[in-house]
Amino acid sequence: MTAESHAPQASESITHGRFSPGFNAGAIPGSAVYTGPARDFEAFVRVFDWTPDEVREHDPATIAQAHGALNEGTTTWVDVVGVHDVDFVRSVCDAFGVHPLTLEDIVQVGQRPKMEVYPEHTYMVLKMVHLDDDGNLSLEQVSLVVGKGFVLTFQEIPGDVFDGVRARLRQRVGRVRDRGHDYFAYALMDAVVDGYVESVSAIGDAVEAAELDLDEDDPDKVEGLPQRLHDHKRDLMSLRKITVPLRDAVSTMLHNEGKRIAKRNLPFYRDLHDHLVQVVDSAEMYREMIANLINLHMALVGQRTNEEMRVLTVIATIFIPLTFIVGVYGMNFDNMPELHEPWAYPTLWIAMFGIAGGLLVYFRRRGML
Repeated sequence: MTAESHAPQASESITHGRFSPGFNAGAIPGSAVYTGPARDFEAFVRVFDWTPDEVREHDPATIAQAHGALNEGTTTWVDVVGVHDVDFVRSVCDAFGVHPLTLEDIVQVGQRPKMEVYPEHTYMVLKMVHLDDDGNLSLEQVSLVVGKGFVLTFQEIPGDVFDGVRARLRQRVGRVRDRGHDYFAYALMDAVVDGYVESVSAIGDAVEAAELDLDEDDPDKVEGLPQRLHDHKRDLMSLRKITVPLRDAVSTMLHNEGKRIAKRNLPFYRDLHDHLVQVVDSAEMYREMIANLINLHMALVGQRTNEEMRVLTVIATIFIPLTFIVGVYGMNFDNMPELHEPWAYPTLWIAMFGIAGGLLVYFRRRGML
């Protein structure tokens, strides 16, 4: 059975509440309760086990195979897919001595990105970004448990951003086989952060395209622009919400947990921190652009409305004296001598045309037409 056979149904959602607290209030500390949406696939585990010279892959694997690989003096990656199966996740955590509080955080999928240090391992929470063809952004929680000689990952559903890392392991591309578990943890985190970069770039391209549409002032392109910009702003807020705490967690790793990261691997974590800073800065920049575009759009709409109102006001002003004249001579009084004169009718038309023409000339000279 391969990972593809576990592909989630199209109706499954991996987007969680924007302001979900991520835990069950009042629950006993250390109690593992899954808090995500219902899943209908069977949880499974994949194992990569390697030395600089060779790599072994088990897909799917048993928990015994995963734990046995750890005892062979190699670096081991255990990838668990399906945190909805709490008993399955607990059995993996028990095999690797994972703290009960870490287990609790793994299955409560509304966690904010963070890092927690335990005597035997370091726990990281990340949010993996999925961007579909329509530009819709969704988030999935990924948990990393990094211990001596092993890295555990826990995902909600099949499908992730780690295919490039797997390919580098199989083909021995780059440093991923040679620099130990701490570098491998960096490689996984870097793949997740690359997803942030791609997402914020895609949103930025859409915002810049909206700016061009606004400059062209094409009604067909501008229609629905505020809603599109609002959707992009919401996605940027979600990206910022998951990127800022991860940036702070990586900074903490660099300053306080350097002893758990080999000195030769610290520059890579600093580079990861720089990427997160750039993502946060880009998200802020595009949020400001969106706010400015919305303000500009509203100003242009107001300007067009004012122009239309000005034209209507000019038309109404021209007809006011004409309406007055017509109203006067539409009264049914006998003692109106000019009504019985043959020159009265053409004179009235000449007067009305003269008044209308004079007002048009006046408004044109005032720049109102």
